[in-house]
Amino acid sequence: MTHLQIACVIKILYNYLKSFNNFRGKGRFLLNLGEDGLNDEGNHMSEEYVVIFHSTHHALRAEKILKGSKLQTKMIPLPRKFSAECGLALKISSEIKSLVEKILSSHEVEYKGIYRLD
Repeated sequence: MTHLQIACVIKILYNYLKSFNNFRGKGRFLLNLGEDGLNDEGNHMSEEYVVIFHSTHHALRAEKILKGSKLQTKMIPLPRKFSAECGLALKISSEIKSLVEKILSSHEVEYKGIYRLD
């Protein structure tokens, strides 16, 4: 089965369980199946990016600024395929990528780059 077929089967099972009165949304989940995946509403998921920094100080400062701007980010260990002086990266969605660039620039937070996470 492909990822998309598995996602469809899980979505069908989820909707079946959700139809029972005693289910009430418990066990709600998100599917993360890559570019051809679906989220729990059956919509295609957005691409994810990582913001890579020159130092841990810049990574922590960026996280604080972006969380203060009510943007959803997640601090993660730097994926192995990237190299940088800092071992941390911020995971962001494609929907907020340009906004993150603007906010980090306006606050003069130095970063190495924003790269697509495969």
